[in-house]
Amino acid sequence: MEASVSEIAQKIYSSGLVRSPIDADSLETIEKYYNGTTDLSTTEKMLANLEYTVSSIHETAERNRMQTESAAEDTAALLRSLTDYWYSKGSLRDFTFSFSDEICDMLRSTFSRVSEEISSYINLIADGSVNVADCAARMRACVSSASELSSEARLAELAYTVQENKNAARTRSRSLHLRARATALECEKIIHSYLGFTRICAGSIAMINRSLTGASKALRINSETDEKFNVISPISAAGELDSAINALETNDYKFK
Repeated sequence: MEASVSEIAQKIYSSGLVRSPIDADSLETIEKYYNGTTDLSTTEKMLANLEYTVSSIHETAERNRMQTESAAEDTAALLRSLTDYWYSKGSLRDFTFSFSDEICDMLRSTFSRVSEEISSYINLIADGSVNVADCAARMRACVSSASELSSEARLAELAYTVQENKNAARTRSRSLHLRARATALECEKIIHSYLGFTRICAGSIAMINRSLTGASKALRINSETDEKFNVISPISAAGELDSAINALETNDYKFK
């Protein structure tokens, strides 16, 4: 004979397993496990699918992370090759004075070519950041699902605990509860690492753009003032680019 919801609730409360009232929906779920009208097979399957989803999301995020890290490394290498080239041409001097038209044209043309190429790397870094942020959003949904499965398994555990001769089922439900809870906690940790990565990407892009703008001003590219055209500061431009290089080489693009 099946036990009623009120009878099962009385058993739970009298056992001292819980100290606060259980809501009606939870009691109905407990009743289904207690009376055997449902079992843990669906919860087990859902948890297995969720764990696979979490793994797939992380693989996607890791691919984007690696592509972004590569783009940052390529950007730093490209900027360094530019400043090294300027140095080899003897254009980086400690003071500003009138440079020849030939030197000015070389500095501006090489900087402009590199800037155009770097724009594609900036897009790659931005795309990687957006894709990882999307993974974080998907992982949030996994936290919610894992928490629901953990709660479901916990209710099953309560049902089997107050029911005699259900030790195996109780152990099984306990294991599922702990697995689901661990999955939820791990997903929350992963979300924080993804968001930290997106902040690093945003900072890198901002630094690159600031450095390019500063270098452009130092080379008087597209200048609208009446100041003499050839009065530029290549060493200041290189200093601006060095700031971006140092930031890109120092930033850790790993998930933490």
